Amino acid sequence: LSEPDSRSVSELLHITSEFERIGDYSVNIMESAESMFEGNIRFSKKAFKELNIISSAVSEIIDIAKDAFASDSVTTANQIEPLEEVIDILEETLKETHIDRLKSGKCSIEAAFPFVETLSNLERIADHCSNVGVHIITHNIETKGIDRHEYIRKLHKGQTDKYSENFAMYQKKYALPSKKAQQ
Repeated sequence: LSEPDSRSVSELLHITSEFERIGDYSVNIMESAESMFEGNIRFSKKAFKELNIISSAVSEIIDIAKDAFASDSVTTANQIEPLEEVIDILEETLKETHIDRLKSGKCSIEAAFPFVETLSNLERIADHCSNVGVHIITHNIETKGIDRHEYIRKLHKGQTDKYSENFAMYQKKYALPSKKAQQ
């Protein structure tokens, strides 16, 4: 293989591994749901609504990663990182609100572990989608003479095209209900 072909094959193997990990975390979520069903364990209504919000964000990031890969589109891949950051924030916020529910007795101890485990699996799926995006972007920019490490640094600092705009859009789209609205 030529050097460029060798790099392309290597990138494809890395991306394949990322999608495989996404599948693994999806199976973890399914197994947790099955265990809850078998144990007749239920999330509170608020916890269920919160999981629906973060799950919708993760479904979108999977679709974006899949589309970016299928089209080898840097423009599409650039949409991943701002959404991944919003998902990170959602995970942390939801863990905190879940702890508050546990302390106040609004959520069962039995549902605590599956809730946190599901959040962690969803966040890890988003991380692997981010890795897919980074592979697509850096593979394409290396052919244009742009330094891969510098671009990744800028990407993680939000200094790339439309990052701030997309981040704000995703924050609004996946905003949690305010505490006042929940009461």
